[in-house]
Amino acid sequence: MFFPMILLISTSFMILPDSPLYNFKLFAEDISESFTFDDLKRAELKLKHAEERTKEIETLMSEKKVVPQNVVDDKEKKIKDADAIIAKIEASEGKHDSGFLDSLRQKLMVAFKQVEVDQVRADYARLISEDDVEKRKQLAEGLDARVNTPSITILCLGKLSSQQIASADSPTDELKRQCPILVPFDIKKEVKNLDY
Repeated sequence: MFFPMILLISTSFMILPDSPLYNFKLFAEDISESFTFDDLKRAELKLKHAEERTKEIETLMSEKKVVPQNVVDDKEKKIKDADAIIAKIEASEGKHDSGFLDSLRQKLMVAFKQVEVDQVRADYARLISEDDVEKRKQLAEGLDARVNTPSITILCLGKLSSQQIASADSPTDELKRQCPILVPFDIKKEVKNLDY
């Protein structure tokens, strides 16, 4: 009786990470994944749950709340798990619905790109939330190599300069100038106590 109620609650409305019911929601998701025995359906379910994490992240950001790192980590883990399942299916010589598999692979690629953007946002949020210019410059060291991947460069229409952002009088404005899509709101003001 208890488990079906949790499952019903967790799928009826969005439960955010700051809710006391959030851990029950994650538990219900894990149980539903465990009892999905068809590999394709389990990969699809994991991607659906990763999309749920994306919606939670977007909702928290729109409400100007800090996104807990475990939410980002859970999203990334579900995507990697789905990738492993899909790779296993593709490597097997058994029969599978290639159209459905192609559809899942497409969803997986979109999810991987979103995880990359989430991580770059987190890296820059840490950099921008630092008040000390010298500490910002230290954080910026090596950041360009990590963030200037092909998909981020395309998304931002060019490479990012972390040192330029770190040295600016207004790092938030400089990041907005270089790549507005990475700044969903005023990070400096709203994510002061970011703990990633």
